Amino acid sequence: MYENRVITGPYQLWQFDIKYGRILLHSKRVPFFFLCAFIDVFTRDIVAYHIGLRCLAADILRTLKVGLIEHKIIKDHNLVIRSDNGPQMTSKKLSEGIKTLPVVHEFIPPRCPNKNAYIESFFSLVSVNVTSPRTFLDFRSAHETMVEFIEFYRKKKIHGALNMTIEEFKKRLPLLNLADYAIRL
Repeated sequence: MYENRVITGPYQLWQFDIKYGRILLHSKRVPFFFLCAFIDVFTRDIVAYHIGLRCLAADILRTLKVGLIEHKIIKDHNLVIRSDNGPQMTSKKLSEGIKTLPVVHEFIPPRCPNKNAYIESFFSLVSVNVTSPRTFLDFRSAHETMVEFIEFYRKKKIHGALNMTIEEFKKRLPLLNLADYAIRL
């Protein structure tokens, strides 16, 4: 169930979704690649992602587990992950897998993508800068380009609300008054 929240620091709310891009050639004649990304709403950091020729519930679950381990998330963080109501997100496999993890999964209301605005904004940038302007020749070039874009997004892109890069913001967190950066969702 969706809740309005005030986010006052990292690891309180991660939003996630799936985006696809086109590829021309692949041995199995698969015309798409998929990106599943988790974004920390407070830092705007892409905390975990999957790039593949498919994106099933198992891929999302594995990606989430990697992000939880990498960021040392435990039950005490009270991390909420938020998604839309797509078939992978509402699948029994994902639901059962999430029950074993230190997170709560909530869904946005149908037809309300603004309730998942941070991941939607990231995917808008992906669309404008990576997937819409081109069709990739093969999966390898799509994968490399996506990884490069995510690194640019994390380390070089100046984020308007932060007035700095994500990397700079995360380094300055201990010195900042986090209340100045609170987000009401």
